[in-house]
Amino acid sequence: MLAPQGHPILVTSRPHGLREEPFLQHFERLALKPLSDAQQQHLIERRISEKPRAEELLEYVRARVPLDTETGMRMTGNPLMLSMIISLFESMGGGAMPETLSALYAKASAVMLERVADVKESSEASEASDEADIMPASAVPQLSALLEAIFFRAHSAQRRLIEEQDVDAAALELGAPDELAAIEWPQYKGRIRLGQIVKLLRGAHHGEHGVLTADTRGKMINGKEPRNPFKVSFPDRSTSGWVKDSDFVSSGLDRATFETRFGSDGRRHAMHMAVEKLPRELLAAVQSVRSRVAHDQLPLLTLLQSDPLLMQSSHLSFQEFFCAKAIHKGMVLPGEPPWRWSAWWANCLRLGIELGQGFGEGLMHASGASGSLNLVGQIGGHRPTALAAVAELMLGAHTIDLAQNEITPSEFHAIAKAVKASRSLTELSVAKNAIGDEGAIAMSQVLSESKLCNLNFFGTGLSEQGARAFTTAIANSPSLTRLNLQFNALRADSKKALEAANASREKPIFLVM
Repeated sequence: MLAPQGHPILVTSRPHGLREEPFLQHFERLALKPLSDAQQQHLIERRISEKPRAEELLEYVRARVPLDTETGMRMTGNPLMLSMIISLFESMGGGAMPETLSALYAKASAVMLERVADVKESSEASEASDEADIMPASAVPQLSALLEAIFFRAHSAQRRLIEEQDVDAAALELGAPDELAAIEWPQYKGRIRLGQIVKLLRGAHHGEHGVLTADTRGKMINGKEPRNPFKVSFPDRSTSGWVKDSDFVSSGLDRATFETRFGSDGRRHAMHMAVEKLPRELLAAVQSVRSRVAHDQLPLLTLLQSDPLLMQSSHLSFQEFFCAKAIHKGMVLPGEPPWRWSAWWANCLRLGIELGQGFGEGLMHASGASGSLNLVGQIGGHRPTALAAVAELMLGAHTIDLAQNEITPSEFHAIAKAVKASRSLTELSVAKNAIGDEGAIAMSQVLSESKLCNLNFFGTGLSEQGARAFTTAIANSPSLTRLNLQFNALRADSKKALEAANASREKPIFLVM
């Protein structure tokens, strides 16, 4: 009723990261309540006419439906989720329903794609289609892989809108990644010079192109050569802050040459030509996406505009789920690394975590990290999301340094939980984080079940209670070989107790106090 009257309305299902201050003066904030139990029951009984089947689904919803990990409430409080669960229940005809949110999306998307394979073309679509659009069930895995790559590219760029060029790029990512890399950016290893077009790899402008407009290399500022000597100007006339050469890659080309060879028109044409050379099965999947979206026959994508083709995921959650699957496989992430993720990544990360321990290993590969991560002072972005990503990375890392990240005692519990769960982590430093006795107790409770050999608690604000916790942990942690407790407020008797516990071990550790 408000929109037709001309009232501006901002609607979002992802409020994390939204700055409310600019809207306070002229907007009223309204929050939709979740569906009540009575409303959920009413909708189920309306959709499912057979009373025994309706009662069966009601029992599942009340007792076993997955909980939203953020709110702790049943996901069926969301009307979209309840509708999807009802549709899935109807299609499964009595099969076991999913127990987690990620499993729910996996099953729902699989059912949708299987239906696509079974649906015959309408007469109107058949006249506008060729044989490549008629997709057999055997082609569903190829289509699923293509959709996964499409959603991954869109989500990594923090976009919902998907263009035809994104479909081509996703197909090349699967079938000809080296050719895609050559089309998207020139291979340049020469000297960085003013006037070159560069691409930012991180920060507020990550993924954007601009012109290198400032270079202070070799100059002395306040008696020192600057660590970040460059600035980049963008087409909207904004300018980056000071950055270092590792924050961007140069094309080696000036603006005019770059636009001719790598501008949107040139890149679009080169991608289209490259896609035509892909293997037949992958090319058929590309053609099927184009045709079916145009005729509203691909449930996971919604057509917004036919010429030029513009679409988006039918619901952002599906994009997030497919992106999580791609990360699980180690598909390389552009832009900000996981330890600096914004709130945009929160739900994708939650879905990925539900996929199991392999997601942490995939996240390591996706972020381009080796087994050793130096994150000293590096955690940023949306704090809860970034720390959750760090905890997940610990499941795939061998060594990780989290020093000087202002980690709080309450935040440290997730780190300790990851230490317990990791089968690979052998070295951890949390030096110079004020996690105090609470952090020491949390770590001591998991140390005996971990693979940690080297633990650094230098300058973490320990006192007597934390020392007692470590006294017990030292005696019962067979993997531990080194523990650094320097620069903490430990009394002489606490140090003696720690030394006695260490001496009681069959093989004493290297204990630094």
